[in-house]
Amino acid sequence: MRDEVYRPLGMVDTYHHEVASKLDGKLDRMAEETWLEPNFRGNPLTMGGSGLVTTIDDYMRFARMLLGQGELDGVRILQPATVRVMATDQLDPRIEDKDRLWLPSRGSGGFGLDFFVRTRPPRTARENRGAVGEFFWDGFTSMLFWVDPANDMAVVFATQKVPFDGTLHHDIREAVYGAEYTGR
Repeated sequence: MRDEVYRPLGMVDTYHHEVASKLDGKLDRMAEETWLEPNFRGNPLTMGGSGLVTTIDDYMRFARMLLGQGELDGVRILQPATVRVMATDQLDPRIEDKDRLWLPSRGSGGFGLDFFVRTRPPRTARENRGAVGEFFWDGFTSMLFWVDPANDMAVVFATQKVPFDGTLHHDIREAVYGAEYTGR
């Protein structure tokens, strides 16, 4: 990953848990979190979403690469067709909306490859603001990133709030899009 993604994109502060020894001089730059120290000091991580540590700047470079359909600053990491597949709902269309709403405040959608994908505009004020075609993922500490191709926008919202707080996501999206944004 370092040679194929991080270095080409200029992600100089992104590390996989297997090279955690490189963090020795950088732990003081990271947000304090109770699970970080024990998991990045010689103990293997087992959660799928916990294999990387990064900075906001590096995360934003990755998000901008996705917004650029696999390319950033002249460096191509993924083909545009690959990003389109990743950001397209892959769930069977016969799955009813009621069975897709395990993330009810996120809006109507499905799953691409690694992302939640919005398939309909917000229907109620309780739903997060956003555009059809956006794709995103949340993090354990209430973090959020999303890519909104319709509005040519990538967002990284970094926080360290545990337990997970979906209200923060609603509020940041409302601040970005406006309370009345319909996603069209």
